[in-house]
Amino acid sequence: MVVWLDFKKGDSYKKEAQKKNPKFISAASVDQPINSDSVEISGGFKGQEGVKKAKQIAELLNAGSLPVDLKEIYSNSVGAQFGQDALDKTVFASFIGVALIYLFMLGFYRLPGLVAIIALTTYIYLTLVAFNFISGVLTLPGLAALVLGVGMAVDANIIMYERIKDELRIGRTIKQAFSKANKSSFLTILILT
Repeated sequence: MVVWLDFKKGDSYKKEAQKKNPKFISAASVDQPINSDSVEISGGFKGQEGVKKAKQIAELLNAGSLPVDLKEIYSNSVGAQFGQDALDKTVFASFIGVALIYLFMLGFYRLPGLVAIIALTTYIYLTLVAFNFISGVLTLPGLAALVLGVGMAVDANIIMYERIKDELRIGRTIKQAFSKANKSSFLTILILT
């Protein structure tokens, strides 16, 4: 039984045992079942050096443990299905939220809304591709962050489109309105994000 200090996937006991300072605390062999709250590690701890090594192992094994008895006040058992169910519902709610945003953008802004929908879809797709590329796991907080990112992108689009509308109302051409709106909305969008 090897007790590691900092085990990482791919670590090998045989390779570590050859090093001067291995990443494991102890590599004891188990001679009998461990069915009590105390365990004894015996070995070749002879002389002053052996006592020092035994104390070092004991300190490392006890590091982080508290000398108090815990009293259970309340416990609740949640099955693995609960987490999967919560993730499924969150994904479904995210799809509904993004669909409502798309409908709003398309209904209220028409062609610029369609451009925003294409940009948002590309943003979501590229984010998911990046997650897949780094072998990331999309957890509930990660999904919430993705939806939050979509919301922030929609805010930026709305600010930009409203500034363009304002510039068009005062008689600028589309090119001038876009350029002026881009300059005037940049700081606002930067502060929002």
